[in-house]
Amino acid sequence: MTSALEYNAMTGEPFLRLPAPFQNIIITPPRMSDIAPSTVIMSNRAVSRWMGPNGPGSTYTEVQAEGWIRKIKPEADAILDEVRRTPGGPVSGCPVRHIREERADGTDIFIGDIAIGRASFVEVQDKEERARLLTENNARVLEIPRSYYLAPSHHGRGLTTVAVKTIIHQWGIPAMKIKLIRTGTFEGNHGSMKVLQKNGFVVVETLANLVQLEEGGEKTTLYILELVV
Repeated sequence: MTSALEYNAMTGEPFLRLPAPFQNIIITPPRMSDIAPSTVIMSNRAVSRWMGPNGPGSTYTEVQAEGWIRKIKPEADAILDEVRRTPGGPVSGCPVRHIREERADGTDIFIGDIAIGRASFVEVQDKEERARLLTENNARVLEIPRSYYLAPSHHGRGLTTVAVKTIIHQWGIPAMKIKLIRTGTFEGNHGSMKVLQKNGFVVVETLANLVQLEEGGEKTTLYILELVV
């Protein structure tokens, strides 16, 4: 496995760098310092409205953000350890997921998240069928970009499209040996649909009236997309 990871010369932190014109954008492991900025972004309705029934909604708090980061940070650390122990790969996940913008003074700011990992089949409402699919999927090389979001201040630039391409082609395919990628987006989320289609995903299933977007809100349609690599 030829790793695309680079390492910060001062901190040793691994990262993936996006190609031009976004070479000042990197994807790193989660940091505890991401609690406050992630709370702000995830509380913005332009982001939270598309996060599904398990999304944070407009009342997302720093307590919730801390709990989430305390969960995903050890997962990222464990995958990085796996990368070091098995340089030939494949590895079970991606050790980097938080998107940052590097500044001219050498600092960086948190602007989003992109995750890739085993499918959880949240769109399958039947519990027994979901359990069967999980068991079946855990026995094969089938991965899914679980989610991604970007600060509204950085929307409309094509950045997310490049971040998805980077995480798939610089890590998912060479390091995780992904064969099929499956993900989903809600009706009305035109930006997300464009991101996925520009990366070669095609709609394979339409699930109508399935997911409650917000507490007390109406149900919507979920589109399932796949990419064979």
